[in-house]
Amino acid sequence: DLVHMDARLVSVGNSTMVVQVLGRKRDILTRQWVYTHEAFATFVSLGADRRPAQVDQIKLKSEEEMKISNYIKSRQLLTHTYIKEQEALEH
Repeated sequence: DLVHMDARLVSVGNSTMVVQVLGRKRDILTRQWVYTHEAFATFVSLGADRRPAQVDQIKLKSEEEMKISNYIKSRQLLTHTYIKEQEALEH
């Protein structure tokens, strides 16, 4: 099978960038492309001092970009909520 992946920057925070990765494969026998996966990877920009550094903001243009950005924000909120709940359980 042949694998193809597309990636695009979908969200930027103060020092973070979120990249959406879409994957598909091409079946050699049928020659059809098949969706295989979607992932969001978060990267942190580091300065020379190895501390988080400011990144340039992006301008969302399409409705789809805004929808994905809102999805990322909801995931980030869920993550922060989960971390706080886990910390509360530890104390």
